Amino acid sequence: MLTVTLFILAANLMNSGQISQKLINFSLAIVGRRNDFEIVTLEKALQAQTVLNAKSLENL
Repeated sequence: MLTVTLFILAANLMNSGQISQKLINFSLAIVGRRNDFEIVTLEKALQAQTVLNAKSLENL
């Protein structure tokens, strides 16, 4: 139970500090842009993760 809580906390810290966006930009710089659909899907997944993490922290 503690592991899940700490994982959610780490994800929230990464999102609030823009580290996750920097990691995406770094990977795009190395790999290059594939197509916009993949990038939009990844960004939406990260946004959904942020919302889910915030809601799960409210339930604690």
